[in-house]
Amino acid sequence: MKIAVIFDNMLYGGIERVGISYVKMMQQMGHEVDVIVLDPRVEDIINELSDANVRIKNLKRSHCPDHYWKIVKKWWWGKYIFPSCYLLLSVSLFFQKIFKRVSEKYDVAIAFSGHINDLTYVAKKFVKADKTIAWIHGARYSYNLYSLGFEFLHKKIDLLISLSDMGNVECDTINGYKRKIKKVYNPIYIKGNEIDEERVKALQEEHGEFLLMIGRIGVDKDHKTVIRAMKVLNEKYGHKNKILFVGDGPLRGEAEECVREEGMEEFVIFEGTRKDVQNYYKAAKLFVHSSPLEGLPTVLLEAMSFGLPVVATDSMPGVREILGNSEFGEICGVADSYDMAEKIDKLLLNEELREIFIQKGMERLKDFAPEKIEKELEKILNG
Repeated sequence: MKIAVIFDNMLYGGIERVGISYVKMMQQMGHEVDVIVLDPRVEDIINELSDANVRIKNLKRSHCPDHYWKIVKKWWWGKYIFPSCYLLLSVSLFFQKIFKRVSEKYDVAIAFSGHINDLTYVAKKFVKADKTIAWIHGARYSYNLYSLGFEFLHKKIDLLISLSDMGNVECDTINGYKRKIKKVYNPIYIKGNEIDEERVKALQEEHGEFLLMIGRIGVDKDHKTVIRAMKVLNEKYGHKNKILFVGDGPLRGEAEECVREEGMEEFVIFEGTRKDVQNYYKAAKLFVHSSPLEGLPTVLLEAMSFGLPVVATDSMPGVREILGNSEFGEICGVADSYDMAEKIDKLLLNEELREIFIQKGMERLKDFAPEKIEKELEKILNG
């Protein structure tokens, strides 16, 4: 089977990492996979696709007509501007298709990032395929709340892959029709990366029993809540643990400024982007996650696979999809640094509870085993 997998971009991020895992899985299943990236500004993570035929096709979100549905509800004058804007961009998109489409024919085309431009690329037939699929990396309703453009593009896709069932029935009821949608979890592979025991020992010697957060430093991760929680943990509960932030991003400067304002320079360490994240997981005492909204945060599963107890904000729908109702880890309020500090304190002091979460976490991981996901994926591709 010949498959095209389309990405919005190829930067260091959760969607890209999971997408690369799927590309490798499909190759191991014997399929021929081409990767199309719609932003030429790529990072080194693209080198992990060396076994695939990778093409760069520049299609910005701002060039896609459905990107502008959001102005209709954002500004009162949006409904007057939108029709003309949509028409002009649709004409422009028609001519872009002539130069940016792929000539090969595919059995399946997948909009994996699930953003406006890769959805447009697949839904508007920039790539010819017998079957089209799009991944939804969050609750379907959250996409519709952000912009009606997602719903209009989803209607043109044959099958939607969701990481959670949350809100699907409500969306179908409100929209007046039922979309073909299937829930599939992300596979977890990170345990296959080799651990450098000397590096692990060095991290522990330098930082002690440290906490860990891994993720791009952007508005969708809310590092400031963690920084403030660390201050509460220090001043109210008397803990002197450090937290290491692994990752980089556009709001790193703001996060560093927040550290200075809170006087937490000694306890908050920025490690930047790291390729050896497995060593950090192995060395850490506890994993912290603070996103306000998540689809299926793979970092929680990765942390659990290394025997790390988890404290995570109740970011819908993904955290509860993994942790249940705090059955497999501690859940705290979104943007609530005091609640987060309380949950961290609880786990740091209670070794028995940490062990319970570690054991339960290992059981939960079976639902995300690559061999299980591979069987589900094969049914989808051949269905």
